[in-house]
Amino acid sequence: MKSTLAAAVLLSAAIAPTTAASVMTEVIDFFPEGDQSVASMLRFLRPDLTGRTIVENRLYITFTPAAGFDAGDFYLLLVAPASPDLRGDGFIFLDSRADLGWSGAGTFTAQLTFANLNGVLNPDLWNFDAFPTINPPIYAGTFGDDTRWEADTVPAPASCLTMDTAAIVMARRRRR
Repeated sequence: MKSTLAAAVLLSAAIAPTTAASVMTEVIDFFPEGDQSVASMLRFLRPDLTGRTIVENRLYITFTPAAGFDAGDFYLLLVAPASPDLRGDGFIFLDSRADLGWSGAGTFTAQLTFANLNGVLNPDLWNFDAFPTINPPIYAGTFGDDTRWEADTVPAPASCLTMDTAAIVMARRRRR
């Protein structure tokens, strides 16, 4: 029994680097370029990611408000069509003032990491919004060229479970 367990652990360990090597970083960059006075609400499909699992999300953002616009007066929203895991809830919603601490004029930056979108991706629409907290519903300013969302994905957990199960079955057969 101990040798079967040891063989299963060794085979699982051999498979683990393959899983780690299959991490793909997806860049979601729908931030408008140049000086803008808009509200952005985009819906988009990423069928190539269906069945993959998001394991980490990041936001890299730089924003310079236009004259008369307060950097603390807008929201960002990213929703992924994921079946959330225990740490995720399927969306990231940020208030630039409350969550990022931005206020007034100048250039503001943030780098944040989230688990909110973690889960298996389904074939459905993604949602990205950048909109103000004030009326009229437009923000005014410029996002930096390197502003983007990133999502690290791996093959769905079912495929990893299948590989681990196969390793255990092989170890048991070897023992007989």
